[in-house]
Amino acid sequence: MRVLSLACSKFTYLCTKPLVESAVNIQGEPERVTLHDNLVLLTTIEKGDSPSQIKRAAERVHKLSVESGIKVVTVDAFVHLSQKAAPHDQVHEKMEIFLEHLAPLEIHHTPFGWQKELSVDITAEPWSHHLIHT
Repeated sequence: MRVLSLACSKFTYLCTKPLVESAVNIQGEPERVTLHDNLVLLTTIEKGDSPSQIKRAAERVHKLSVESGIKVVTVDAFVHLSQKAAPHDQVHEKMEIFLEHLAPLEIHHTPFGWQKELSVDITAEPWSHHLIHT
């Protein structure tokens, strides 16, 4: 599992088109969503990731939350961090486990299976960019 954590003063996304059949159904036209003061977690589930690896990644996110004082996380399934990405059905299932372990943080997640336009304003702090690899 790989997670690129970005401490963002502002994060905006727009779903542009579904990429897989299992993409989340969005009613009507997708809207641009903007979130402020959150840890954006670009998350790649890899083949063979175990529940304990997923839990360790969530624990490291919690540590970053404490260090940064940011209590809101935005999780985005982001296949581009690894050449060993898991199949879509496993990603969706394991992403749910990751989200459960992130509680009690306030959690937002982008719609699964969509190509997205992203805009990020990253803070200039020592903890603002981290790669978590379990």
